Amino acid sequence: METFYDFRTIRFCFRFQSTSSAPFLLNLDTSVSVPVELAEISTTNASNLDSIIATSSKGPPGKFYAKEGALKVLDTLRSGGSSARIIPSGAATDQQKTDFERFFQRLSQDELFIALGGSDVLAFCSSDSALISQRLNLPSALISRTGNVLVSRVSIESYTAYANAIMEVDSERW
Repeated sequence: METFYDFRTIRFCFRFQSTSSAPFLLNLDTSVSVPVELAEISTTNASNLDSIIATSSKGPPGKFYAKEGALKVLDTLRSGGSSARIIPSGAATDQQKTDFERFFQRLSQDELFIALGGSDVLAFCSSDSALISQRLNLPSALISRTGNVLVSRVSIESYTAYANAIMEVDSERW
């Protein structure tokens, strides 16, 4: 049975689903993928993350952006889409759980991870990174609990500025 909570703000009606989604692969680089699930899904009038993930096929790996690069990328995006907390899938191996923990540690250092979910752009951050999570306009119910990886659907507001900003990709290998 699903439990829903409604939180209303001036612009959005957030609906939190307490159950997890079907697992999907988070591609951290060409050789490292971690099966993860969406939890505490917050939907708006925009696309639901569940449907984005369900229709996603394995795409290219996402990219990390360190603090300054992350802020430049965020300047080119429009936030406010569906968001959720992500957790390793129950099917994740010990190595994949270790990779997920490393992923979380990088995000906790004010890094941003951008990946594609089909044709949608997904931004990943840590709830511990107030700077990044606030810039993504994530619901306070998601960012109030520390130690979590969060994802939000975003849209590109300025393609030219985005193309320039993504050149700030973090060159550190996974």
